[in-house]
Amino acid sequence: MPLALSRQANELPQQWWSWTVPMIQERDGLSTKILAVEVEIGSRLNITRRARGVRWLDPNEGLEVSRSFLTKGLTSSFPSDQCYFENASLLLPSVLRERLTPHEFRPLIASTIIYEKKVLKWIALARTVLFSTLLLALSGIILLFSKMGPGGLALMVPLSVIVAFPILMLIPFCFRMGRLSADKRASSLVGTGDFLHTLEKIDSFRFSDIEELKRSRLARFRSSVPSITQRISVVRSTATMNLP
Repeated sequence: MPLALSRQANELPQQWWSWTVPMIQERDGLSTKILAVEVEIGSRLNITRRARGVRWLDPNEGLEVSRSFLTKGLTSSFPSDQCYFENASLLLPSVLRERLTPHEFRPLIASTIIYEKKVLKWIALARTVLFSTLLLALSGIILLFSKMGPGGLALMVPLSVIVAFPILMLIPFCFRMGRLSADKRASSLVGTGDFLHTLEKIDSFRFSDIEELKRSRLARFRSSVPSITQRISVVRSTATMNLP
């Protein structure tokens, strides 16, 4: 990276997202090149705010649950095929540090920027609708069965669970669909070929968390991030749609 660009990156204000994960700045050659990629992607999306450092996280380590993580639908561990922004840092899985080139990180970074800056607001709206629906449904159940005496109260609890469970499960579904939507939009930005190459290369490493999400229906059902198989399928379908 040219000296002027490096100096400019260091002088950028910390105004990405003010979140609670401690920031560990990395300024080695790889991280500097990755930050240059983030700058380039942000410029193409007309986003002027920048990450100021790279933090590498071990997917096997648990994550602190902060309000920002909840709003982003982050899982309890750091997914090996995702990246995030936190405290003006770009968070990347450490297992990819020596496995991907800066160019191969472009699709992941592009998808995350689109997701966090353009998709999350719609997910927030969907969550508001879902919580409002849940509140109204539970209020109706309580009002109805509370008038039926002890027998009504006994029925109220299981019925409340039956009504609440599918509504609550729609919340991680919204996050998954939002990330797949960001993948589709990012593939148009960075190229479907490059996106497929990155995802298929990550898939070839057979990381345990990625394999579990591919193998277990229950894990996919509860997860707020899609499996890498779903991501590959969506990007591949985008490539098919773009064929003349």
